Amino acid sequence: MTIKDLFRLLLKLFGTYSLVISLFTVIPQNVSNLTYMGEDILLGFWLFLILVIIISLYLFIIFKTDLIVEKLKLDKGFDEDKIVFEKISDIEIYKFAIILLGGFLLIDNLPVMISQIMYIFKANLNVSNVVFNDKSIYDYFDLLITVLSVLIGYLLINNYRFVAEFFSKK
Repeated sequence: MTIKDLFRLLLKLFGTYSLVISLFTVIPQNVSNLTYMGEDILLGFWLFLILVIIISLYLFIIFKTDLIVEKLKLDKGFDEDKIVFEKISDIEIYKFAIILLGGFLLIDNLPVMISQIMYIFKANLNVSNVVFNDKSIYDYFDLLITVLSVLIGYLLINNYRFVAEFFSKK
């Protein structure tokens, strides 16, 4: 198995995982909010937009894996092109684990971040009488944590070589 094949397989697994997580967490949460808020057209539009984004990302990850591997240069920086599982070095395991961790952070928190931004946007526009926990001001702490998680996931994926070298020195 080549490194490029491994990343193709991982990206397809990430795409499927993100679709399943999104369909079973973000969509039901927003549908329940839609029924709670009544027939609000803006919320329905956001729900539709989130669904389109999720499906588009899924299709992009599944069918454009070679483009993703080339643009992120995931197959570069390894000593050998082929993976022999008996001869995996520590730094390659670190690289692999860091990419997995960054991917999970990104996939788990990106839909939540989009939903939270939608709620804040809606509350600031006063589109309807939205009250968050009996307050008119939304708590930005959850959004901060989600944005940091997405940012850390993105940085881990893009700088996996540097982080792997840092951990291999310790």
